Amino acid sequence: MGDIKNRDEADAARQEARLRRLARREGLILEKSRTRNERVWGWQLFRIVDPATNFVVAGSQGNGYSMNLDEVEKYLNEEAN
Repeated sequence: MGDIKNRDEADAARQEARLRRLARREGLILEKSRTRNERVWGWQLFRIVDPATNFVVAGSQGNGYSMNLDEVEKYLNEEAN
């Protein structure tokens, strides 16, 4: 059971790193919520920021982080095309 959780975490970390690179190629920054408590809104959620204007271009609902990694990937892939 622990191996599956570790594998899922490793897959998520690889996906996050890949999406950070994709965002950077588009001139954007992928930011992750700093919340460390899984019971608090925003835990492991993301937003995409334009560093030139410091404007949140995606994922700015509630506390400012509202996208999971799959939503980030969909947004960035649509932006790239």
